[in-house]
Amino acid sequence: MAAHYSERSRLAAKAEATLIRHETLTILTCQDTDELKANVREAHARVRTASKLELRGLLKEIQAGHLRATAYCGYVGGPEMLDSISDFVRGSKDDRVPSLSLFELTKLFTKYDTVLTNLDEIPLHTFVQFHSHGMKDGRTTIELFRVDAAIHENMCSIFNSITDNYDFKPSYDIPKRRVKEQRALTQACIVGALQFVEAYLNGIAFDHVAMNGDTLDEAELSQLTEWNPDKKRRRSLSLREKLLTYPRIVAGLDRAPIQENNCKEFKYLLQEAKSARDAIVHASPSPDLLALGESKLPAFFASSVEHAKDAVDSAIIVVRRIQRSLGEFAKPMPWLLDRDAHGRFPEQVFE
Repeated sequence: MAAHYSERSRLAAKAEATLIRHETLTILTCQDTDELKANVREAHARVRTASKLELRGLLKEIQAGHLRATAYCGYVGGPEMLDSISDFVRGSKDDRVPSLSLFELTKLFTKYDTVLTNLDEIPLHTFVQFHSHGMKDGRTTIELFRVDAAIHENMCSIFNSITDNYDFKPSYDIPKRRVKEQRALTQACIVGALQFVEAYLNGIAFDHVAMNGDTLDEAELSQLTEWNPDKKRRRSLSLREKLLTYPRIVAGLDRAPIQENNCKEFKYLLQEAKSARDAIVHASPSPDLLALGESKLPAFFASSVEHAKDAVDSAIIVVRRIQRSLGEFAKPMPWLLDRDAHGRFPEQVFE
């Protein structure tokens, strides 16, 4: 009797584990229709009440369905990988939206273009978010998330708010609160512009290492990953170093495609915009003894609407010029748009 119970328990556990892997896999590949979910729920119920003999037949049925789902997108990650991410993907671990980077997904699936038909146009550093609210038939829907695109949206949102509500020259007849709100928004905009450029550069560096890491020499790999292999610790590169290094390595060029001497927007970002950003991010009342007593405070208070305009426009121009220099290695950025005739960023930026 004990042996019989043990055999039944083993079959039931195997069937349950396969069903959970199946649920996880169908979410990752958007196959989880209402019909499939109902079938899975029914299978879970049958596992709980089936006899040992019935479980053997049911297990074969469950395994066959899982095999079909595996073949659909060429899943090669193995059962252990599905086990490790099942709680997160199925939404039973916490309230976060389940997401995996496209780099991870292309390692797990050989045919993920079945899910994302424009796969070749999407950068590998893009995160794929799986929303369970689904379409009409109940299946999971996918939303793509790029850090650089999100920071660009933040920058544009802040700038539009300035244009709509705070595009004025401070004067004594304007309430102090509104003047301070203007300064807060312009400072956030300047910081966001430089943050956007760096996020973009980090993205192209990640993608290049992911695709061509085996062909890079030690110096290139160290620069793109900001890692010191000798000391085995992180080595941070400045924004200027990244601007001069990353596009050159990714495009396979001998020299940086844009520099201070051939791009005034590049020069503006690294001089005026960066000085303002540093005064904001590393705020200090202390004087700079190397600059004959000057402190960061003048740059901190000098942030204006015009500075914000110059910063966002320069950031977009610099990123666009780098994109052009990358040629075939560049991925589409349809959201990288200029301000319109009214000085605002259009709605297409946020779609």
